[in-house]
Amino acid sequence: MAIRLRGHHLLCLLGYRGMGYSADFCTNMTAIYETLRTEPDSVVELVTGPDDICRAYPPDELNHCSGTVHQLDDAVL
Repeated sequence: MAIRLRGHHLLCLLGYRGMGYSADFCTNMTAIYETLRTEPDSVVELVTGPDDICRAYPPDELNHCSGTVHQLDDAVL
């Protein structure tokens, strides 16, 4: 199964150091990061909008996936 990533998360993964919005978010992000690091043949699907990293964004936090995030996604893609 492909790992779905939006544009700006490609940049986030480059500098990822185990920190994020919540423990669940970090667990999810670390799993994705480690899969990509240890399984270089992993299939990645580039998407616009929410991806596999976004799925663990804390539900009690204000969603920031609008506005300039889409511009950053587009620039990276």
